[in-house]
Amino acid sequence: KNTGKGSAEVYGQVVTINQPEISTKTGFRLNDQNNFVLFASSFYQDQESYFGAVKYAAKQRNFYGNLQYEYNYGKNSVKTGLSFRHLNLDENVSFTENTLQRTYAGNYLRQENIAGVFVENTWKLFNDKLTWITGIRMDKHNQFGTILTPRTLLKYELTPNTTIRANVGRGWRTVNLFSENIGVLVSSRDIIFEEQPEPEKAWNAGINLTQKFDGENISGFFSVDYYRTDFESQLFPDYDTDPRKVIIKNFTGKSASNTFQAELYLNFWEQFEFKTGYSFLDVYREIDEQKVLLPFNP
Repeated sequence: KNTGKGSAEVYGQVVTINQPEISTKTGFRLNDQNNFVLFASSFYQDQESYFGAVKYAAKQRNFYGNLQYEYNYGKNSVKTGLSFRHLNLDENVSFTENTLQRTYAGNYLRQENIAGVFVENTWKLFNDKLTWITGIRMDKHNQFGTILTPRTLLKYELTPNTTIRANVGRGWRTVNLFSENIGVLVSSRDIIFEEQPEPEKAWNAGINLTQKFDGENISGFFSVDYYRTDFESQLFPDYDTDPRKVIIKNFTGKSASNTFQAELYLNFWEQFEFKTGYSFLDVYREIDEQKVLLPFNP
């Protein structure tokens, strides 16, 4: 491997990753009702990879800080605070030989600074049978502007052993194209950037029912849940338009994911365990009003 890295005669893959990281959490309690929490973490990743004649080298620096104030009033609580995330990603793609005339070699630099503010409230209602959490955060991205993400969650205990949960909310993230689609570097295709990648955004909602039981010789639980995700925007590498290319462009049409799962767990005489489950995924997008199932999903 020392002489064959990047060789055009002998194909090989070598991936070397070094990643030190550190995190800390500090709390300062003023009294039973008021306290502050500071959470901070940072990591550095250095990666060098060879996929045949393709060399991928990347360095990433990441820092996250969150200062949170918590106020407890009765059985309820409210949390609010500030957050900041810094990302510096330096990716370098090169070819030891390029008989295929691929064009995506180069240096890809990305720097993100995301300042955020958030508030979250937790209510206990109906003799603590109902827990209701509502929250919203606002992030200011140095490239993509202001993004709001609301979310609410409900938990209701129908009986001491029967619990139903529901949630709805919005989420978003920026895309790390090469590391999340490492297969494009393994293939012989050329990578064509038709658009600048935009953040992925989606709405998600779900419901869960859990039934516990505890007998003299048998205990366990039965759980069933369903989740639905509707994407506002998504990044799909296009492998189909041209067999020699991977075309990178944003998708803003209809894209959705439906997930159903049921699970049964049993414990007999505290000595034997039995677990079985079933899951069904319906993950698709619509192109020209036609439903197209996404690959690699059961």
